[in-house]
Amino acid sequence: MKIGVLSDTHGYAGVMEWAIETFRRHDVEAVIHCGDIHRASHAELLLEEFGRLLIAAGNCDYYARDKLAQLAECDPRMTYGEDFAATQFDGVWI
Repeated sequence: MKIGVLSDTHGYAGVMEWAIETFRRHDVEAVIHCGDIHRASHAELLLEEFGRLLIAAGNCDYYARDKLAQLAECDPRMTYGEDFAATQFDGVWI
């Protein structure tokens, strides 16, 4: 499985479009966003396009965190303010 990883998109549509196009070219099957996605609508785009989404919330995700928790495969509040976090993704610890 190819996993696309990105962070700090901060709600910028152009950055999200670039990431989606890049992930398509590389046949990405799942996405991990490592914080500061900022817009739940961008999480919806990633989920719609790739079918799997894991989010670790950043400090800019505070107001969207409840909606992100509904969309993502794990609670995005799990890592904010922590130095380290781990979760399983298809049975593999990351």
